[in-house]
Amino acid sequence: MESSRLQNSMEVSNILEVGQCLQGSVDQIIDAGVYVKLDKNRGFIRQSELTVKTINHPSDVVQMNEKVEVIVINPNQGNDGQLPTLRLKSKHDEWGNRVKEKYQENSKHPGTVTNVDSEHGTFVEFEKGITGLIHHSNMPDSGEPKKDEEIDVIISRINYEEERLALSLP
Repeated sequence: MESSRLQNSMEVSNILEVGQCLQGSVDQIIDAGVYVKLDKNRGFIRQSELTVKTINHPSDVVQMNEKVEVIVINPNQGNDGQLPTLRLKSKHDEWGNRVKEKYQENSKHPGTVTNVDSEHGTFVEFEKGITGLIHHSNMPDSGEPKKDEEIDVIISRINYEEERLALSLP
């Protein structure tokens, strides 16, 4: 039984594409996120992919059996390594609308350093839910900013599909 469920999940994963919009219904809510029934299969939405707002629990955003529109983030890898990873479409739209309203490529903005990661670079938050990355290759020799430091950055590139902002220092 488990083997056939896994096989069905893998089969649907092979036909899904990143960015694809699907209809589904919430069939389980846990602290980490939400399981969504997609036809005869399931996908998983992490709590951070439900909304750009701060929430205490996924049930603050969705309810059991609620019909939802989702976007495929990763067709093959979810929280258990097999389920597709999804994003609530309303969250995606909300992020895109907020970015379009306030931020443009090649524009300068103040932000707060939230994390410095030696593998990726420096993450800078402009407002709750709107964060960008200064890739470590774009850092000056004088060193990286420190966590919680207020800095000015330039938005080099906006990727609406993946909800990513590429940043550089002025």
